[in-house]
Amino acid sequence: MADEVASTTSHELTEATTDPELDAWYDSSGNEIGDKCAYNYGTNTWDSSKANEMWNGHFYELQREYDNHVAGCVQVGP
Repeated sequence: MADEVASTTSHELTEATTDPELDAWYDSSGNEIGDKCAYNYGTNTWDSSKANEMWNGHFYELQREYDNHVAGCVQVGP
C-alpha cells in the first residue's frame, strides 16, 4: 500500500511542479509528464528484486519519472 501511495504522490508532484497552472506541459498525445512513465517501474534491484528504491533503510517499488534530458523514463532517488 505504501508503494502505491508513494508512486501516486511522485507522479502527481512531478506534474504539479512542471505544470502548476494546468496549461503548459503536455506531449503530442495529451499526456502530462507523470503520465509518460505511468506504471513503468524499471528494474527491481533492491530487497531480493522486490523494490527499485531504498530510502532510510526501507524498500519501495516506485514509478520512474520522465526526464527531458534523456527523453525517457529514469529512476532517481537516494
